[in-house]
Amino acid sequence: KNGEHRARSKGDRAFTKISVAIGSGNIDDDMKQVNLVGTLGADIIEMVRSSGQSLLDYLPTGATTTGFGGTFLTQGNLRLMRETIGRSCEKSRHTSCLAANASGLCAPEIAVMGIWERVHTLTADPLYAVLLRDINMKRAFIDQMFALQIMARAGMSAMSATSDFIFKNDLSNNLQDIVVSLFINESLSKHAGLWDEQVGLSLACALDPAQEDGITHELTMARLVSEVFPRCSVKYVFYPSDREQDFWSLPSAQTLFGLIGLMTDKNVIQICGTGTENSFSAKHLNQLKTLRWLRQGGISLPTEMAYQSNGQIMRQSRQILERTHKVLKRASETSLFDALEDGQILDIKRTKDSGRGLDGIFEKARNYFNPFFEGTSSQNNRR
Repeated sequence: KNGEHRARSKGDRAFTKISVAIGSGNIDDDMKQVNLVGTLGADIIEMVRSSGQSLLDYLPTGATTTGFGGTFLTQGNLRLMRETIGRSCEKSRHTSCLAANASGLCAPEIAVMGIWERVHTLTADPLYAVLLRDINMKRAFIDQMFALQIMARAGMSAMSATSDFIFKNDLSNNLQDIVVSLFINESLSKHAGLWDEQVGLSLACALDPAQEDGITHELTMARLVSEVFPRCSVKYVFYPSDREQDFWSLPSAQTLFGLIGLMTDKNVIQICGTGTENSFSAKHLNQLKTLRWLRQGGISLPTEMAYQSNGQIMRQSRQILERTHKVLKRASETSLFDALEDGQILDIKRTKDSGRGLDGIFEKARNYFNPFFEGTSSQNNRR
């Protein structure tokens, strides 16, 4: 109930939160890092899953010490993280929340596990499962919708994985695909019964130092998402590019990222490592300190910023929205599944009857009835 109250409180999203992603692969090391970042003022601590776990059609168990690119998401590991966060909160008198990722083949199971272990936010994105993990689209949307319905009833917050699309794909010429994926995730979340304040959307910083006027382009996208989804919680993620390590390692680049996030009124600003580097290091410590300073020093920035009605930022925003409307209109004339088959989103094609997890679904009988679905309909669970 406390989590539900926080998610539904408008005041809860008025102050930009700082999120830190942790996933060294060893839960013992993760707990040490949680103690550090909790005392330094991290508001959200996100547990990064081991690479490939989204493709497992079962949940590992117990405390684990081996993982690649993250730590295995198990109930035992979640419990240890939650207990460590609790002790850190008591020591520092600063409240931190736990977040994790439920996208993949075991989304409903992870949602239930998250409830038991008091996870505040779970990432649940069917497009991530279909386009980036090649999970069958029928299985992905069934599982993610069920997970979202469970989260809605429990008062948990849901987050999209759109930031992963940006990090793993060059979308400089297809910015409309980002907005399309956000619209789809928002619609699914609300249909599942989540309140507006429980719906989270993620956006990664895609600033290209080699691009002319790249700062303006990044500011355009960051501002656009905040304007189009004013009632949703928007997370702005710092994903250092492997291609531009010299640039992203500069303190000035990290400061610029935080400044853009604050200027565009982001609800959550997250820092994380590069590739398999999810251990909290001195570099991340400096990022955390910089974000705390920027948040304190620029608290009024979003309300003081104004944009020329016919300036470059507004013109580009209108162009992106026009292209977004065209994609969504084409999809509405057929179906979302047809649009995915045609490669209309991210230029990645998937077929309805291929992909991982297809053997785990079956057609419902004509007299099929599930009382849980009746109790979690959007009409019963939303204002």
